[in-house]
Amino acid sequence: MMIDNPQLTKIIGAQLEASMHHAIYRHFLVMVSMFISFLAILAGLNVMQRFHTDTVRGAYDLLGGMRLTRLKLYATYVSGAMIVALCLWGVAFMIVWFTANMVLTVPMDVTMMQQALVGYVPSIAVLIAIAAVLLGWAPRWFGLIYGYAGVMFLMTYMKNLMDLPMWALKLSPYGWTYNVPVVSLSVVRSSWLCGLAVVLLIVGYIGFKKRDLV
Repeated sequence: MMIDNPQLTKIIGAQLEASMHHAIYRHFLVMVSMFISFLAILAGLNVMQRFHTDTVRGAYDLLGGMRLTRLKLYATYVSGAMIVALCLWGVAFMIVWFTANMVLTVPMDVTMMQQALVGYVPSIAVLIAIAAVLLGWAPRWFGLIYGYAGVMFLMTYMKNLMDLPMWALKLSPYGWTYNVPVVSLSVVRSSWLCGLAVVLLIVGYIGFKKRDLV
C-alpha cells in the first residue's frame, strides 16, 4: 500500500514505516525459524538413530574388548545429535539472515535476528533430550520421537488454523518458544527449558547405564 501510495508514506513517516517493516519481518521469521529448527531436530535425531543401526550390525561385539564406558558411548550419540542439530540450526539461520539482507530494502534488525537465533535453541535442546530418554530407557520405541516432534510441530505451526488452546501447545517445547521473535523469550523461561534438557539427559543416561546394549 505504501509503495503504491507515496502520500501515505509521507503521512505515516519514515520511522513508523520502518517499524511496520520490522513487524512484518518478525511474524514471517516465526514461521521460517520454526521450519528450520524442525529440520535441524530431525537431523539430530537421525544421528542418535545411528545407535540402532550399530546395534543391528553388531558393532558392539567389536567394541566389547575395548575399555569403553557407558557414559562415553551414551555421550557419543547424544552429544553428536545435539551438536549436529544446533550447528545446522545456526548455519541455516545465518544463511536466511544474510540472504534476506541482500534482497530487502529495509535490512533485518540485528536484535530481532539475535532473539530468534537464541530463542529456538532451548526447544531444540529439549526435544533432543527427550529423544535421549527414549534411547536410554526404551530404544525400541525411539521412532515415536519422530511422530511426537512432527505432530507438535504441525500443531504449533498451524495453531491459528486449528484454533488450539495454549495448554495443548505447551505439551511441546515449541509451545514455549513458538512466538519468538514477535515476543522475546524471557531469561527465566530460557533457563528452565535448558535446565529441563539437562535433567532429561541425565535421566536418559541412568536408563542407558542400567539396560542391556543388545
